[in-house]
Amino acid sequence: MESITRIRVAYALRKQGIAVEAIAREVGRHRATVYRWLKGIKQRGIEGYIRHYRAAKKGRRRRKVHGYVVQRVLSLRRAYRDCCGQKIVYLLAQEGIKLSLSTVYRLLRQNRRLRKHTRTANGTAALEELARRFGPIQTLQTDGGSEFEAQFLEVVDQYARQHVIARPYRKNDQAFIECFNGTLRREEFGKTPFKAADLPLAQSRADTFLAYYHHQRPHLALDMRTPAQVFAESHLT
Repeated sequence: MESITRIRVAYALRKQGIAVEAIAREVGRHRATVYRWLKGIKQRGIEGYIRHYRAAKKGRRRRKVHGYVVQRVLSLRRAYRDCCGQKIVYLLAQEGIKLSLSTVYRLLRQNRRLRKHTRTANGTAALEELARRFGPIQTLQTDGGSEFEAQFLEVVDQYARQHVIARPYRKNDQAFIECFNGTLRREEFGKTPFKAADLPLAQSRADTFLAYYHHQRPHLALDMRTPAQVFAESHLT
């Protein structure tokens, strides 16, 4: 099925009230792509969008990125501990450099500094473990890190009904996880320094703390109940 046909099929299915996730599976494209198609169709109409799509494909040329900008991308990636592409785009903008997210990731891939496969595998493994422990997920929120791309995006719909991506540099979007991270550092790890070779030990301690956090530790925000108790009560009502 060629792209124009996929766009027409997606439009026809959406007019029938079909969910975007189902449309994405039907046309063999990611749901973000389908959302982009539908947004363009809403703005231009189906025929107008198809004309625009064809013209964009025909005239698209990749501009060469100046060597200085390439080096800034790589330097920021190192300075901010392999941060995600969204943060690099933000940091570049503070220097007056405008670069798209896709270009940032392309430069990182070209320079072999994007450990995407390993990170994505880790993100997928974490998702599978989360589902194993807690069952079906209503809403899953992640940041824009590379561990939540590629393979992760292909399977996330199997475990969560809704996937929300937090906006970079919006602390309120990640308030709960940031609070938990602080609790984990304060109550379990403290100032303990860990090296790469200590990862199994750190993971074991984190797993032990998670069991305590969910099943034994009383939470002020939950009226001194544990998350496990609240979860069980929610399934009884």
